[in-house]
Amino acid sequence: MNIRRKWGKLILIVSLVAALAFLVPTTLAYMFDHAGSLINTFAPKTDVLTEAPVEIVIEKTVLSSTDKKMGPEGFTFQLEDVTTGEKQTVTTDKNGAARFLLIFKAEDVGQPNEFKVSEVNDARKDVTYSDVVYTVKVNVTAAEDRPTATVQVDGKDVEACVLPFENIYDPGQPPPPTGDSSNLCLHMALMLLAAAAMTLMLRKRETE
Repeated sequence: MNIRRKWGKLILIVSLVAALAFLVPTTLAYMFDHAGSLINTFAPKTDVLTEAPVEIVIEKTVLSSTDKKMGPEGFTFQLEDVTTGEKQTVTTDKNGAARFLLIFKAEDVGQPNEFKVSEVNDARKDVTYSDVVYTVKVNVTAAEDRPTATVQVDGKDVEACVLPFENIYDPGQPPPPTGDSSNLCLHMALMLLAAAAMTLMLRKRETE
């Protein structure tokens, strides 16, 4: 009886080992084969854009009435929010370019979003400044909390908000030449000699 029990336990242990030897590799193989579907199965919702940027580009040119030139750099421009009165300024680079960047969000939907853009007169000598004032309106709409901005300049829809400004540089012409002063002196000397000669001739006649 003891021998049968020993053999029964041995057979049971061997059976369990054989079952585990079969199941473990099979299970591991299945897990590796399907690892791609088991890992990173949760994908968080992609963040939607929450801002709508609008760029207002300044293009500055300076015309000259003479051969003397003035570059378009260093001129200042102002953007004023019509509703709040807040102001921003930018300065042109060597190419005459400057940019305002406005950021709009979903809460800007239905707001006036109206701006005035003009040049700041910093009183440069011999410069006539542009007196143009642009009205820029930004209409903000939103779908699923994603804002979209469209732009109007002076009541006209535009895809790109580019505002040209033109100044005139007039350094003035040099005064015309008046001639050589030495010629004037010569003329005066000749006139004096002629007057002296006439005086001598008259005195000579009187003595005769």
